[in-house]
Order: sequence, then C-alpha cells, then structure tokens
Amino acid sequence: MSLSYETVNKMPKAGAMTGLLNDVFAYWEELRGDLVTPPWRAFDWMRLPPAVIPWCAVVDVHEDPLDFVYRFWGTARTALQGRD
Repeated sequence: MSLSYETVNKMPKAGAMTGLLNDVFAYWEELRGDLVTPPWRAFDWMRLPPAVIPWCAVVDVHEDPLDFVYRFWGTARTALQGRD
C-alpha cells in the first residue's frame, strides 16, 4: 500500500479538530486542493496562529528507498518527543 493512498484515505474532515488546529487544517485544505499535500512553495507560515508553529514539523517522505528529510522541526516537538 502506498503512503499516498494511506494519507488520502485517513485524512480528517473539516471541522473534526478543535480550536487553532481547525484553522490550520482549513488553511492546509485551501492550499492542497486536489493534491495529497500542498506544494511547499505555496505554504505561508504567517497564515498560521503563532502558538501552533512550535508544534509543527515539515518532513519530505521519499518512498524508494524510504527516507525522511526534515525541512522544519518546531521547538516544542523536541520536548514532546524527548529529542531533536
């Protein structure tokens, strides 16, 4: 099963989250359109509520061979996961 298939089929619906996350999700959906994810060049961090940014991570997932490239790692994620 491809990663794209899993992502699309397990995607939450608009309004399913609470508070600031719903705002972030609405922006994400606006950008992505019919794509699995929005293009990185279209993403504007200034559109996110500032309180959310430290919790964000941006990761490129390459399927063959499986590899992860971290573009952004929010400072709160280190405390949450116990490491950078």
